[in-house]
Amino acid sequence: MPRTCHLHIGTTKTGSTSIQRSFCDYDDGRTRYLRLRIPNHSRVLAALCAPGDAEALRQAKLTPAKADHWRAAMQGQIAEFPDHDLIVSGEGLSMWADPDMIARLAADLRAFEAVRVLAYVRTPDRWIASSFQQQLRNAARPYDIAALFPLFRDWFAPWEAAFGPDKVTLVPFDPAGFPTGDVVADFAARCGLDMPATPAPREKPALPAEAVAVLYAHRAARGDPPLADRTDALVNRALVEGVRALGNTPFRVDPAALAPVMARHADQMAWLAARAGAFPPVSEPVSPVFGTAHDLLTFAEDQRGALAGWLRDIGVTGALPDDVVGMVDAAYAHLRATL
Repeated sequence: MPRTCHLHIGTTKTGSTSIQRSFCDYDDGRTRYLRLRIPNHSRVLAALCAPGDAEALRQAKLTPAKADHWRAAMQGQIAEFPDHDLIVSGEGLSMWADPDMIARLAADLRAFEAVRVLAYVRTPDRWIASSFQQQLRNAARPYDIAALFPLFRDWFAPWEAAFGPDKVTLVPFDPAGFPTGDVVADFAARCGLDMPATPAPREKPALPAEAVAVLYAHRAARGDPPLADRTDALVNRALVEGVRALGNTPFRVDPAALAPVMARHADQMAWLAARAGAFPPVSEPVSPVFGTAHDLLTFAEDQRGALAGWLRDIGVTGALPDDVVGMVDAAYAHLRATL
């Protein structure tokens, strides 16, 4: 069998964290997981494959010298185990827009006779919903369905160009069709690997619509949350996790708002269908659905009662603001004082 690198490139919100945490210590005597600082290789590989990019180094929390260290470590592992296959996993790789970065990674993996690229993909509506709520946790983001639409051909054609169309596999993310309903089991089967001994941890569920709307209203008014240091990060995380308690309505994109965007990108969808096949059918979302920023802001106002109750539950005393933005301000202040 040819020496193979199993290169998992995402996409985000398709079980990547479960795959990484389950396989991070994997070594069955034939295949090893690349040890590259943390199980998610996205940021470190971006820093290694975009030399001189200060932002990539900052995102990876690396100095140029540390980047050189990790490049040497990666090459050392490839050379030290010449009879082993390798697992590399980073969901951020699917977003690489620079073909030169992909070419540099291909050069780093030239010791392998075969590089098999694998990515899981969501339907556009589910991608938009999951991507938007994930970004909103740590930043102010406009709710623009057209801007959030997944450009599958633009993302994956450069990988086909670098490794060959027959070496890139795109899989609709459909847990119902996976072995035991588990993306980790599906990944193992596609790579010809035994299931790892480490149980697959469950990823946190998506934020409910109530939390998304409240966070959106606050971010729209106040901008990015402060994330200057570890305390800021802990406070923001506590706030984001706390507002989960506001409800359990799934956050879904309005099909009517999505339809014209889908039509404009029919070529992207046809390109994907030719490679991944049709997505499994999904049921139509029930109300509420969200097509515009106004939809989100209106729904956020409906959460004032639940938000006030949550503030009392976490120990906020005294008079409460009567607007959503002020209530979230009060929550941030309370959490900063008590964490």
